[in-house]
Amino acid sequence: MKRAAGFLTIVLSAVMLSACTPSNIKSEETMPMPEDALEVSKDDLNKKAGYTKESKEAYTIPDDAPEGVDGGPGMMETQAEEFDKNYPEDKKNVADAASAQGNTVCIYSLDYTGVYQSFDVLETCDADSLVAAMVSNGVLDAGTTVEEFSSEGKAGVLKLNQLKGVYSKAKDEQLVACITNTFIDNLALETLEIKVGDTSYGVNEFTSEYDAT
Repeated sequence: MKRAAGFLTIVLSAVMLSACTPSNIKSEETMPMPEDALEVSKDDLNKKAGYTKESKEAYTIPDDAPEGVDGGPGMMETQAEEFDKNYPEDKKNVADAASAQGNTVCIYSLDYTGVYQSFDVLETCDADSLVAAMVSNGVLDAGTTVEEFSSEGKAGVLKLNQLKGVYSKAKDEQLVACITNTFIDNLALETLEIKVGDTSYGVNEFTSEYDAT
């Protein structure tokens, strides 16, 4: 019985050793190509399957290509014209419509940052309409009107009934700069003398001294 148990132990040990022995089989990294094998390129396969390689040459419009409403190069331009023509008038840009019927003027405004430009559209561009625009744009106080305006060559003289700005901290020299720049820009002047009552604020030229920062 002891002999049988010993023999069984030897057999089991041999089996375990054979199971743990590493294999000597090595995988080949690449398979050698047979000498008589036929090499077929990718382009040949595509041609056989009916595929054609697209040309990278720039597309050119044929001379007999249709134009205008029938398509072709002129189609986009025609569609844009038709779209603009058929677009409802009340939906179009109001500013564009106003610009076509009036004069776009540059108004010099004032706030805590200083003097800055804004724009408005006026039916007529004269002294009265410019001062009225400065009132409506919140530069001059409501009730400000022109008492007298005259110009000789490039020199203008403007007399107002008051000099008061909407901005509560506006200084007289800043308001004078706004008025002067507005009149010089829109009335092709070089100088403007501003008067209020018996007070003259001098002959002024265009200035950027008080521009917004």
